[in-house]
Amino acid sequence: NYRWAFINDSTINWRVSQGADRSELLSMREFARDSLSYLLKWCNETAKHEQLEIIFRPKPVTMLTEMEDFFKERVSSTRAAGLHFIKGESVREWILAGDATISSFSTTLIEAAVAGKPAYMVEPLPISEAFSADWYEYVPRLRNAAEFNNACLGKSVPGTNNLKTWAEREMLSNGDPISNLVDFIYTLAQQQPSPVGLPTRFADVLRGLRPLYLKNYFNTRTHENDTFDDRYVNEKVKEWSKILSSETP
Repeated sequence: NYRWAFINDSTINWRVSQGADRSELLSMREFARDSLSYLLKWCNETAKHEQLEIIFRPKPVTMLTEMEDFFKERVSSTRAAGLHFIKGESVREWILAGDATISSFSTTLIEAAVAGKPAYMVEPLPISEAFSADWYEYVPRLRNAAEFNNACLGKSVPGTNNLKTWAEREMLSNGDPISNLVDFIYTLAQQQPSPVGLPTRFADVLRGLRPLYLKNYFNTRTHENDTFDDRYVNEKVKEWSKILSSETP
């Protein structure tokens, strides 16, 4: 989640014009760049273990090429064989495929904890107030290369992971939100048919829920792996239909 490492001067200048403090923004960028440099060095060294495969997945708003260039400039011109920069597939799929999830201050850690996977937060530098959040206290921290290495190798590291308990209490107290959303859509579909059809009625509901001004953060340049068409959606629906129909109740 070190996206601030890639914030350019023009973006900082624009934020300053909107009232932001320049020194604070520059400090945030420097913190992200230094922290990311440490993390990439740890990844490169630890990935030299033959039994390890480290998948480094950039944040959706960070281009894969930007991360690769950052690595070459700040870490090394060569990468360990076991270290891979991959932006394809969803972060949820990587969480389920991996033996452990290690991240910066990202909600990815919450998803990993809920999925029952070991989750650790890297903190090569003390997290500044600008990036802090209350839930960080529930996840163990990795503050140096040795702790990072041990976590990747499945060895004991300091701290206790109470993040799953916190997430279930704070975010899942009314059940799984995804299942609830599916039930909500199903209920809409069962209502008296409308001439405009379910998709249009559902869009009307969304328009009623969202604020008057909704910024579009999607950028085809940076979200190069997040575009899809109707064909892709239909293929996914068919795949999941087969999986769900084969499950034992």
